[in-house]
Amino acid sequence: LVVVHATDLVADGAITGIMENLSKQLGGLNVLIHCAGAYSRGDLQTASVEEFDRLYRTNVRMPYLLTQSLLSMLKRTKGQIAFVNSSQGLQAHAHVGQFAATQHALKAIADSLRDEANSDGVRVFSVYPGRTATPRMEAIYRLEGREYKPELLLQAEDVAEVVINTL
Repeated sequence: LVVVHATDLVADGAITGIMENLSKQLGGLNVLIHCAGAYSRGDLQTASVEEFDRLYRTNVRMPYLLTQSLLSMLKRTKGQIAFVNSSQGLQAHAHVGQFAATQHALKAIADSLRDEANSDGVRVFSVYPGRTATPRMEAIYRLEGREYKPELLLQAEDVAEVVINTL
């Protein structure tokens, strides 16, 4: 059984709603997949701290809080946690330092969690698919002033298949 719980994770109270919903509907949790986030571009010299705070809150703080809140359920079921990260989490490039910093932080959370939770039977893995044909990627191409050719990129279904096969 797959249950999707759409919510605005930037609101702290949303986590409580997710926990209650999962407990009531399913009695537990087997898999948590982190695959949402925010993106922006800008030079470190001129990018706003407010934008960095938004990226941090969305890309780092909320996955951290969500994982922390659901970890006891995942330990009971010996569940799995997947982090769909950006390749910017491995190698940062010019004009995306703020975004890349959040992706490096997400990698650190996943790596640390893997060491902490594996002994409790919880598997933690990360994938770094690179450019994938999504609405966000289309917007990134526009920001970069490049022609968007989704047929040349990985498809979302390809990434989903990798995650499913790994699970």
